[in-house]
Amino acid sequence: MADRDGSARTVRILLQEMQQAGIQAKALMYHNVLAALAIHPDYTLRNEVLREMQQRWISKTVLDECYEAIGLLRDTQYEMAFDKLETMIKDGIFIPPWVYEVFIIVFSNSGFLDEAYQLMSRRLTMFRNPPPAFMLNILELLHPSDIVVQNVIHTGARYGDPAMILQAIDLLASRGTKIGLVQFEPLLDCYALIGEMNNALRVFSLMNRTGLKVRRISTRGVYICLTKDPKAIQSYIDALHDADNVPIATVNVLFEVLHSFKDAQTSMEVYKSISSLTDEFATSETFGYLVDLAEDPSTLVFLADEAAMVVPKLQIRTTLLHKLANACAEAGKLDLAVRYFTRVNEEWRGQVTKTQKKLMKDAYRITFQNVFRALVKARDTRAANVLRLGKVRMAMLGAGLRRELDATWPEVWEEIQNKKQENALKREAAREEEGAPADISVRVPLPEELDSLYDELENSTQFEHVSRPLEELKEK
Repeated sequence: MADRDGSARTVRILLQEMQQAGIQAKALMYHNVLAALAIHPDYTLRNEVLREMQQRWISKTVLDECYEAIGLLRDTQYEMAFDKLETMIKDGIFIPPWVYEVFIIVFSNSGFLDEAYQLMSRRLTMFRNPPPAFMLNILELLHPSDIVVQNVIHTGARYGDPAMILQAIDLLASRGTKIGLVQFEPLLDCYALIGEMNNALRVFSLMNRTGLKVRRISTRGVYICLTKDPKAIQSYIDALHDADNVPIATVNVLFEVLHSFKDAQTSMEVYKSISSLTDEFATSETFGYLVDLAEDPSTLVFLADEAAMVVPKLQIRTTLLHKLANACAEAGKLDLAVRYFTRVNEEWRGQVTKTQKKLMKDAYRITFQNVFRALVKARDTRAANVLRLGKVRMAMLGAGLRRELDATWPEVWEEIQNKKQENALKREAAREEEGAPADISVRVPLPEELDSLYDELENSTQFEHVSRPLEELKEK
């Protein structure tokens, strides 16, 4: 009956059949039934058997007491099982070591570590030489691995329990484990989830002081919180003013949120007070959000000037570089215009596929014309450099701009024409030195030369297999 493949229902049916047949159960039968119900728990049937044993004055053995306690434990009635075990201990009943081991393992797996530790101490006191496998299991449960502790941290972040995360981080720190981004980022997400931005910024500050580089992914919890609740944006700005030594990433995430709401005015207000929010300089990411939102030409020129001072090698989308170059050219800020057109040209040359260049061609032509026209209007000698820098074809200038250049600044136009002829001669000389065939695109063959070629083909025997008559080819 104690077979693991059995069931409490089988025990009940057997007892009913014995009762119908008039067979009276003996003490051994009751003992076996309690043993079976320890493996296949049935609280009601177990109480009926114990009541019958009491009515028939059948005493319970030590194993019966153990089976009853194990049955309660198996039935997940942990408090009643522990009370039963404590009663047995107080009554001086000898409890086999395997009963302690079952209780300790079940309590440890269920999270009752205090009770498990208490029973393990008693078991070690009463019985020496515990089984090694048993001890290793308990040590692992009482001293969880770093992976288990890290899972606890992620669970705390998911359910918004910073106390759990901090306790787990303290445990890792006590072991000498280096606390890094994998521990701090769940804590940041947790604080953002429950709306405690002040504590989140303290964690950012701690990460900054310890030399941890705060990545964009580290701010995703803050971004989600602020986009879900726009009213929290002002509270976050106030918290930034009160915070100390926070990285620029904490401000960039604010610009990202404002960019998602298309709030250009607040973005510029925040940028103008950025020195009071963080000790770090703005980055390409900062200017990317600001330039994309800005529409006023004066604001674009201001941002272009700021970016030139703060981020010399600005890394933003090519469309935004066009935007800055055009705004500076229209405002007459030639240094900035040439600077950003140079960056546009670098991006233009960096496009490796024809499709990408085709998509950028119109924008490139417009930006070039605006910058070039501004330089010509100011009679700035860098106009010729801009032409050479972009290797611009004459078609890209446009007829209107060519006439304007010829009329207002003929010497530059003459220099451009001379430069083109000089480059053509250099290329032809290089071909002759390398022994390469002449460029057939330089000169169109004369008609008499074509007739001579056709005569040679007629007299040649190498082309007898050609089916099309050469006379038809001549006519065409």
